[in-house]
Amino acid sequence: MATFSVYLPYSDFETFNLRDGDRVIFNDDIRAQVFDIQISGSYLGPSYFAVKKETRLHDLLAQIEVDKNLTDYESIYIQRKSVAVKQKEMIDQSLERLERSVFTAPASSDGEAKIRAEEGKMILEFTERARKIVPLGKVVISDQGKVANIQLEQGDIVFIPAKTDLIQVGGEVLMPQALVFNKNASVEDYIAWSRWL
Repeated sequence: MATFSVYLPYSDFETFNLRDGDRVIFNDDIRAQVFDIQISGSYLGPSYFAVKKETRLHDLLAQIEVDKNLTDYESIYIQRKSVAVKQKEMIDQSLERLERSVFTAPASSDGEAKIRAEEGKMILEFTERARKIVPLGKVVISDQGKVANIQLEQGDIVFIPAKTDLIQVGGEVLMPQALVFNKNASVEDYIAWSRWL
């Protein structure tokens, strides 16, 4: 008995005669010609745009009204699902390499073996937490005031940040701080101020 495939639109499938053992696959092979793009941040007007699939970022930005006094137009970025997927893959690969390096490292003595076992336990706890991280898929598209004219993808979220007078300082400081911007201050000044506040 010969095996064959029939590709039918749904309207034709409604009258198609199925037989015992047939396998039916519903598949949408039509690629979207219009993308839904979300806008977030400091802008005026609608938060969703339907654009043709060949649309580039500058074409979209030309349709978005902003208040130039309130918008940091030079710091626009995009969150993209395909980038988030790739970032997650890279995180997982890095965590696997870290685990391999710890668990395959040789121990030259019983004392060192105990240290390696404790180290391995801590690494496993860390990698377990790290695997739960959900990447944002952030694409930096602004460099020195120039916004790259990249092609948009389905589901992109375009962030247009608001201007702010605050500098956020975090990391290895006594207390993360939000400090008022001072045009005469250096990075070292902001770090010193956050250390003492």
